[in-house]
Amino acid sequence: MGRPQRRYEITNYINEHGTVTFQELKNRFPDVSDMTLRTDLRELGDLGKIIRTWGGARSVQETAKADDSYFMRLARSVEKRQQIARKAVSFLREQLALKPNVSIYLDCGVTITEIAKCFPDEWCTVVTNSISNAYALAALKRPSVTVLGGSLNRYNCCCDSSRNIEDLKRMNFDFMFLATAGYSIDVGFTCGKEVIDDTRAVIMEHSRKIIIPFDSSKIGLIYPITHTMPEDIDMVISDDGFPDEVVQHLRARGVEVL
Repeated sequence: MGRPQRRYEITNYINEHGTVTFQELKNRFPDVSDMTLRTDLRELGDLGKIIRTWGGARSVQETAKADDSYFMRLARSVEKRQQIARKAVSFLREQLALKPNVSIYLDCGVTITEIAKCFPDEWCTVVTNSISNAYALAALKRPSVTVLGGSLNRYNCCCDSSRNIEDLKRMNFDFMFLATAGYSIDVGFTCGKEVIDDTRAVIMEHSRKIIIPFDSSKIGLIYPITHTMPEDIDMVISDDGFPDEVVQHLRARGVEVL
């Protein structure tokens, strides 16, 4: 079987099953070496034919069905997000006790909204572009909350606008909570083009500490755009299912892991 035909059949097999493990692919293609199969998956992923995952691959169609709706994502990995939120809030309480009126940027996304839902009711400054974050923070009395405007991004229930950039250049943040759709040791933190916004880079430049909260189900997922590498951030907050291999990989690059 030639390479084009083999890769066509691999893609079809993954599309038929939604999500498959590497072992399942080996069983389906017993005459293909492990190295060749891994190369096929990597290059099919680079072409956007499949989504590589930790220990296997996922259909692009399956990923789209699961990820296109913000409100569908709210229903997944709830327990993991709650674990992350508890760790993040504990960290924030410690920081707020050390320094009054800490300034914080909350990016959009369901994991960061989970943090907003149990955000400490303490004096601080919060800036966000997320409608769901703002709604959660509206129940609090002490934080000063600024909501960035712009065009509605339905994918993440937030507002996007390059008009915010000049204002953000004059701001300084103690902490930025940055969202991500996937993480791979090979390519870093990735997302789809739907969530790319020029304001992110400006906020990162003006933040003392960059924190990415993400659950272990995102490990191994690779989306079209790498938005951040481990060397660019300071801390990761995840759930109790975070693999030791990934923890060690991040810590070796100077990233604190909670």
